[in-house]
Amino acid sequence: MKNRIPVRKIKEALSVPLIEIVPSQPQRRGIDFVILCPFHQEKAPSLHIYSRTNSFFCFGCRKGGDVINFVKFLYNFSFKEAVGWLIEKKGG
Repeated sequence: MKNRIPVRKIKEALSVPLIEIVPSQPQRRGIDFVILCPFHQEKAPSLHIYSRTNSFFCFGCRKGGDVINFVKFLYNFSFKEAVGWLIEKKGG
């Protein structure tokens, strides 16, 4: 299948630290972080970034997932576009 993304590229994209691509200044909460959610209007940070799993969850709009999902939501990308963007961001 010529449109399939190789597993190694998906793994490479998933290895990009989410904290390095967030659009606002993160605030530390223990080993994790919180930011103002870029997916809805809010005045207090409700999007949590979990360092151990490189994932996120917003307690306001209920969006969550891995770094690929974050980029998909943020830029309205397809899965393939998000993987490509993350690999480019990483410099790979």
